[in-house]
Amino acid sequence: MKENKTEQKKELSLESEYKIGHTTYTVRLFFNFERGETLEDVIQRLILKDAGLA
Repeated sequence: MKENKTEQKKELSLESEYKIGHTTYTVRLFFNFERGETLEDVIQRLILKDAGLA
């Protein structure tokens, strides 16, 4: 089966591992391009939510 190379990805997925003490944390990030938010919008929304202002 041949893939369509002109088709754009609709999601971005990243995974990182962090070791703190004897615990390993796996962090997965998913970014949906169809949502209509820029990365700046997402970061601002998360900061406001964390600060209790959203």
